[in-house]
Amino acid sequence: MLFAMGLGDRVAAVTTFCDHPREALSKPKVGGFADVSIEALISMGADLVVLQDIHSPMTQQLTRAGIRWIMLRQDSVAQVLDSMRALGRACGVPDRGQALARRTESQIRAISSRTKGKRPRVLVCVSREMEAGRITSFYAAGPRSFYGELVRLAGGENCLPPSSPPYPMVFAEGLLAMRPQVVIDLVGDRNFYHSSSRLNRDELFDLNEIRRKWRRSFPNSTFKLQVLEGTVYLRPGPRIPVVIDAFQRAIREASR
Repeated sequence: MLFAMGLGDRVAAVTTFCDHPREALSKPKVGGFADVSIEALISMGADLVVLQDIHSPMTQQLTRAGIRWIMLRQDSVAQVLDSMRALGRACGVPDRGQALARRTESQIRAISSRTKGKRPRVLVCVSREMEAGRITSFYAAGPRSFYGELVRLAGGENCLPPSSPPYPMVFAEGLLAMRPQVVIDLVGDRNFYHSSSRLNRDELFDLNEIRRKWRRSFPNSTFKLQVLEGTVYLRPGPRIPVVIDAFQRAIREASR
C-alpha cells in the first residue's frame, strides 16, 4: 500500500517476506512475519510501524519504545479499502490513500461486473502439506472469509456451508461430500517455502505434479483445478483485482 501511494522513499525497512514491488527487495530487513526487531526499529529512527491485527502482541513493546504504530484489519474488501485511507491519513497524505482506495474499488467493480450466468461451486484451498504424496486434509476458505468474498465477486458460489468458520480444516471425505466444480489451490511461493527435509522446491511446485497429486487423491471427482502460485494471491492490498481476475478465469474455465 505504501509503495502504491508513492511513499516508497519513506519506507525505512521491510520484513523478509516483503517482495513487491521490486523496490521493496532492496530495503533493510528488520525481521520476519512476527519477529520484528524493536531494537533495529529504534536504531534506524523509524517513527511509524504498520501492523496487521494479528500483530497486536507487538503494540505494547512499540508503545514502550515510543514508536507510533497503526494497525490495519484486512478480513474483507471493505476493510482493505479502509486500510488504504487510514494509512494515507497516518502518513500525512490522505488524498493519496483515498485515491488508491477509489482506484482499487473501481478495478474490482469492473472485474466483478463481468460475472454472468450460473455460479459454479468453488472450493479455495489456502494451505496444505505440500510434501505429502496424497492430499488427505487442507485448510479451505469459508464463505465468511476474505477469499469467500472474492469468490462471490468472481462469480462463484462457495461450496462450504454458510455457517463454516472462516478457514476450516477439510478432510478428503468432506471435499467429496461438497462436490466442488472448481478447486483453486493457493500454493504460495516456492521462494518462501521451508522444509526440514531437503526437497527440490522446483519439483515440489511443478504444476503438472501438483495436478497429478490432486487427481491421485480424488480420482473420481470431476472438478476443474486451478493452481495459483505467488504471494500476490496471499496478501490483501492494491492487487486484489489481480486475485479476483484469476478466480474469475478459473470459474469461467469450469463453465466451458
